[in-house]
Amino acid sequence: MTLNKFFYIAIFFILGNFQKTINSGEVVYEVSLNKKKIEASIKEKTKTKGPNKVKYLLKKSSKVDFLLKFSRKESVYSHIEIMKSDAVKGINLTKIFAGNNSINYYDNVSRKNLSQTTISDDTYLISKNSIKWKTTNQSKIIDGYNCFRAICLDAKGNDTDIIA
Repeated sequence: MTLNKFFYIAIFFILGNFQKTINSGEVVYEVSLNKKKIEASIKEKTKTKGPNKVKYLLKKSSKVDFLLKFSRKESVYSHIEIMKSDAVKGINLTKIFAGNNSINYYDNVSRKNLSQTTISDDTYLISKNSIKWKTTNQSKIIDGYNCFRAICLDAKGNDTDIIA
């Protein structure tokens, strides 16, 4: 499952379902990994030493916060940087899968998806294809809003494990 697409969930969910009633806003997302599901998948697929390293990284991974700022015409999704602690070192898989330090922009008028990523000292602007969603009748009231469950579709139109 590509968790890196998580920011699309937020963008399409907000713009698709609330576009007619909300003009703009900000949403803070707390992102976490389903560690048990990932470990089970690794155990099922391989018997090498690799899973031990992945289990270690999963154990060290923690929740991270991302911010979605949106209007009727556009949205920006980025990691909320908090004060770093010298006690917490290493790779946080949750942050990497959820978008890392990329800044993601979506233009609702032109349907353009852009991602700004910095690697070392070089900054890249990457254009991405739009993601297709299938909404369901399953709903839940969140902060007074009636929200509907949506499932991300892959390139072939099949359901994925990414749900909003």
